[in-house]
This record gives sequence, C-alpha cells and structure tokens, in this order.
Amino acid sequence: MKQNYFLRLLKSLIISIFAFGTCVQFFGQTSTTIASNVDPYGIAVDSNGNVFFGDLTTFEVKKIDAITGVVTTFVSLGAYTYPYGLAVDSKGNVYVSLYTMIRKFNSDGVKVKDIGPVYSPYGLAVDGADNLYVANSGSNNVLKFPADGSASKTLGTGFKSPQAVAVDSAGNIYVADYLNQSIKKMDASGANIVTLGAGRVAQPNGVAVDSEGNIYAVSGGMSGMVKMDANGQIVSNINSVKNLPAVVIDSKDNIYVSSPRTKTVEKLVSSTTLSTTDSLTEPQVGIYPNPAKDFVTISNLKKGQEIVIYDVTGKLLYRTTATQTVMTLNTTFYKNGLYLVKIGNESMKLMISK
Repeated sequence: MKQNYFLRLLKSLIISIFAFGTCVQFFGQTSTTIASNVDPYGIAVDSNGNVFFGDLTTFEVKKIDAITGVVTTFVSLGAYTYPYGLAVDSKGNVYVSLYTMIRKFNSDGVKVKDIGPVYSPYGLAVDGADNLYVANSGSNNVLKFPADGSASKTLGTGFKSPQAVAVDSAGNIYVADYLNQSIKKMDASGANIVTLGAGRVAQPNGVAVDSEGNIYAVSGGMSGMVKMDANGQIVSNINSVKNLPAVVIDSKDNIYVSSPRTKTVEKLVSSTTLSTTDSLTEPQVGIYPNPAKDFVTISNLKKGQEIVIYDVTGKLLYRTTATQTVMTLNTTFYKNGLYLVKIGNESMKLMISK
C-alpha cells in the first residue's frame, strides 16, 4: 500500500519536474519558477491552470502547460508587437493587447478577430460572463466589451494612465491607477469609485483579486507585492523582487507573476496561505539545489522534524531528524533520477543529475 502511494505521487510529479524547476525563496517565501530565460510581461491563466504570458523579446505569447509544465509558443505576433496585456475567457479564447486593438485568438492560437480600436491598451481581464475589460492607458479609462459583441462601454473617470484591471466574483472592478499611485475600486457599472492603498502603492502595473476579496498590487517601483484586504487596508508587504509588471490569480488562489528582472515566470503558493503581517513568519521549507548533484540543502526546518527520502519505487533510502533549521545532506551515492523528500507533512520532489 505504501509503495503504491508513492508511485502515484511520484508519477504525478515526474511529468512536471523539468518545467516547474526549483523551489526558490521569492517574496520571502517558497515559489516555483515555471518559465525561465524569458522576457515576460502580460500574464493570464485559464480554467485548466494553463499559464499564458507575453514575451517582449520574441514578440510571442507563450503557454505553460498545466500538466506537463512544457513551455511552447502559443502564437507569434510579429516584430515589435508587444503583448503587454493578456486574458483568457471560459472557452479558452486568449485576448492580447496590441498597439491600437485587442486581438482575440481561439484556444488553438488561431486569430478570431480584432477588437477596437483602443488607444494604447495595457492590462486585460475577463469576468465570469466573458465580458472583456481593458485598462485603456492612452484614454485614461477602462473599457468593457460585452461578450455578446455589442458596443463597448466606458467605465470610471479620473484615472491617470491605468495599467491593469481585475474583476472579482461580485463584478467589482479594480484598476491599477499608475500615475495616481493607487488601486481604484468601482462597482460593475463603473460608479462608486473608491481609492485603495493611496500613498502605499507606488505606480502599480498589475492588480489581482483572490476568492476572499484580498487585493494584490505589483509595480516596477515597489519592492515586491502589496497585499490588501477587501477593505483596502494593507496587511502585507511581500518583498524581495522589484519590477513586476503583472500578476494573476487562478481558481485555486495560486498567484502567478511575470518577473523581467529575473527573466522568469513565478508561481507562488495559494494566496490564502500568505501571511497577513509585514513579515512572513512561517516560511515554507525550501530545498536546493534542485536538481542536485553531491549534496542538497534543506532550509526553514523545525528542530525535531523527520526528514525521509524515498526512491521512485517507494523504497526508504534515508531517514533522520532535523537538529537545526538548515541542514545539508550528502547525495553523492544517489543515482540520477527522481526522489521524494518528505519533511513533516510536506512532500517535495528532488532530482539528482550528475
């Protein structure tokens, strides 16, 4: 029974190890690099967990498969066509911000139509009814394009170079109001605008909302990410990496960010587990390097935690108890391949490659 359990677990892990890469400390907590050596900007995730991002160097929209983790080119846009904003609707259609329009592709990457004209569009969002929202930076407003193809509506006033937009389950709209240095919230009609995080959100480029109504803002000027509660009170500064142009949250409240500075796309753990204090006091266990060669270091341990390593068949290879918060283990005698490391209630994959 135990062997079957580990075989099933390892089978689910092995198909994604090469693309999902190493767990690293990002924003002060463990995150996973799901794409590297890229120049990401706009980012979106579909209902199946596939991640799409715009690459500003290759002028492409790329797709990270939710199951295999493989990164492929979803669509090539042409030279000097920058995909600053992305969104995906419930049917898998992908929307991309271009110079003066929004281009819609079906789930196979075939162009469906151009939407617009729109003067200098940036961030995009789609609500539960597949209405499309556009942060229309050039005209200082937000546009709503109904899913039925009827005429667009202008929502809200007083924005200064809005860079991103998000919509919660109740239809409330959130805008990254870049030059006003705040997040603006308005109702579904574009009325009752309130300012969130004034003076604490420096030139926001991206905004996202989780299932509990918490709001996340990122920017090129802030250090890391700011988390606000549903009332707009800042409850956490999730720091470490600057220059984050976009953020998106999936149906399971996992957070994805594009990071041009590190040339990566990162996936953070479920947003509901993020600390609501200024410092993340319960960092997750980290394991590195991964893939490993002759040694592996495990960080953020608690003294007394059991550390167990199994091979791909579920055979117990090593067992010890943590005597300190950071421990280095010898892996010299392990063969190349995939292993399972179990620490307390956490299970992590480890690749040995020599």
